[in-house]
Amino acid sequence: MNKYFDFKGEIKTEIIILAVIILKSLFLKFFGLLMIIFSLWILGSNTIDYLKKKPLMVINDSGIKININAVYAKIDMLMWSEVEEVFTYNDNGYKSIGIYSSNMKEILSKISLFRRFMLGSTKIITIPKNAISMDIDDLYIEIKSRMTN
Repeated sequence: MNKYFDFKGEIKTEIIILAVIILKSLFLKFFGLLMIIFSLWILGSNTIDYLKKKPLMVINDSGIKININAVYAKIDMLMWSEVEEVFTYNDNGYKSIGIYSSNMKEILSKISLFRRFMLGSTKIITIPKNAISMDIDDLYIEIKSRMTN
């Protein structure tokens, strides 16, 4: 009789172990599926942004319109009166233009929380050299000349 209870106990233990293995595999499959969906969403949204044929930046007499959807929300128009400073700098060997804006809080409020977190404490609008076809120094001179007018 004692042997009979041990046998049932072994069966119950095996069933519990089997249930745990099944739940772990279901969790891993679910987690894997979520990761695949998230990766495809990120890849798809960035691919769509790159395939749209829009200029990255439009400079006119009113201000600067910037379409950097990968980091910033679309800045409808950054008026010249809102541009505090423009400067060039080297970031790991890549030349970029930085723009300080007086309404950066408004610009950051249009960005998702995740993108805001990724920007960290950056309070400048960055335009890297590889994002534009124009020379950075020529663009800097153009922006500076428009700011003073």
